[in-house]
Amino acid sequence: MFRNIFVIIIYLTMSMSGIAQTFDIDKDLDRLDNVVSKAKWYYADKEKEIGKLKLQNTTSYGDQDLYTYLLSITDAYLKYNSDSALYYANQCHQIALSDKQAEEILDIELRLILIHIYRGEIDQAMHMLAQKGDIKKAPIPCQQLMAIISIELEGRYLGRKYPLFSKAFKLHSKKIWNKYGQYISKDNWLYYYYRNFYLGDVSKSTLQKLLQKARPNTIQAAMLNIALSKIYRQEKNQNAYAHYLIESAINDITSSNREAMSLLFLLKTPYIEQGSSRAAEYALLCTDNATSFHDGLRSLDIVKAHSIITRKYEEKMKRNEKYLVTGIILLFLTLIAIIILSYLMYLRAQNRKIMVDDMQRMNRSLHYSIDSERQLQEKLKINNRKLLEEIKKRNRNFIEVYRLITNYLGDIDEFKKGVYNLLITGQIEKAKTMLTSSGNLEKYLQNFYYQFDIAFLDSHPDFVMRFNALLKPEAQIKQPKPNILTVDLRIYALISMGITDSVSIASFLHFSVQTVYNYRSKIRKSAISPADFAEQIAQLYS
Repeated sequence: MFRNIFVIIIYLTMSMSGIAQTFDIDKDLDRLDNVVSKAKWYYADKEKEIGKLKLQNTTSYGDQDLYTYLLSITDAYLKYNSDSALYYANQCHQIALSDKQAEEILDIELRLILIHIYRGEIDQAMHMLAQKGDIKKAPIPCQQLMAIISIELEGRYLGRKYPLFSKAFKLHSKKIWNKYGQYISKDNWLYYYYRNFYLGDVSKSTLQKLLQKARPNTIQAAMLNIALSKIYRQEKNQNAYAHYLIESAINDITSSNREAMSLLFLLKTPYIEQGSSRAAEYALLCTDNATSFHDGLRSLDIVKAHSIITRKYEEKMKRNEKYLVTGIILLFLTLIAIIILSYLMYLRAQNRKIMVDDMQRMNRSLHYSIDSERQLQEKLKINNRKLLEEIKKRNRNFIEVYRLITNYLGDIDEFKKGVYNLLITGQIEKAKTMLTSSGNLEKYLQNFYYQFDIAFLDSHPDFVMRFNALLKPEAQIKQPKPNILTVDLRIYALISMGITDSVSIASFLHFSVQTVYNYRSKIRKSAISPADFAEQIAQLYS
């Protein structure tokens, strides 16, 4: 009898455990949708936080205090903006070299390697790490950081070579952990995070305890959540796997972590309908993060995700087209029947003519809808081809994705809504007028300049400073507002990204070629070295 009771208790415990691990993914996704829609706000808060840090008065700082201050800015940018992190890390490196402190030099050089890893520059990072020698011979205070960097680097290199979770990947992962895991303190939560990924023997309860101690909306919380998702994926618990991926993505966005993959992994789960607006929003945020952070390694994964979403959307549009054709045929037959009945009942019911007119208007509306859907399908194909071509170059990808996917699709969407609202209210003539109007071109053009300036300065915050360094003191160019470029600066911003011929620049900015030529000539004459000015601009971010 007692044995039976014990079995029942065990069964009930297991059943309750199974219930406890069931999550409401729809609610989780609604939370994530809300966070994704506010991503720009979180990033703006991050910029303000770093901006306050930069405002500190450092005139009285010695080398050590200045090093610590610059290192704090480097850490703030580490997973948010790799260009800025690299810039401030190099400043720290110069101070460390001048002080000739071996441990300090090694520490900042290891951080530089980590930044290159996060940027996806694996080969360069491997070359730099190889120059640091054997980890056993490194100073003890630097061994833990060196071990973490080695694990990150070799793990990412392994990910390029073998599929994730494959037998070969697991075998080599174990070797990586056995080589470097001993140098990470067990008091450090990263010990269990990396052990979970490379050995897979960390219990869920251990990770849950660490997650409870972690502050919400932090990178630590995001990483521990994705570690838990890995365990549930291996257990084939798709519900829990998706839940912890969503939690990880939420923490990534709220902590402004742009060096993250959880949202991209989530796109590959069955919970995200490919071709849906939700999938498109998530993919666009992944693209924005990768381009802003300048992570070349994630670019191919994002292109694949975009291709899947676009393909599914095209299939959906084809299905809708079939339904529309069927509807047209049915409506056409109905129209014929109405016309016949109207003819036969003409003497008794003159009001039947109104019904025929209504059906004719519906028929025209459906024809217009079919044409609009076909145009949208063609535009989606064009956008996809452009994205695949221009992902090869980081800056061109940034411009085209931002211009074609964000503004262009946004304007088309608003345009369609406007036309649709006019159509459903029967305002056909106004809809025609709206379709043929071009009165908003100037407004869109100014908005385009505004968005371009903000996007460019976000990814190249020191552009104006670098550009003015090439000009004579009396020819320095000031921005009219903090986030606005002058026409001169905007033209040379494009040149710094590889768009060098005046015809392309004129086309891009909607100027005449002569106007662009005049601006370039004027600035070239103001340069410190006019003969080398074009080359200096081209190498501004090389």
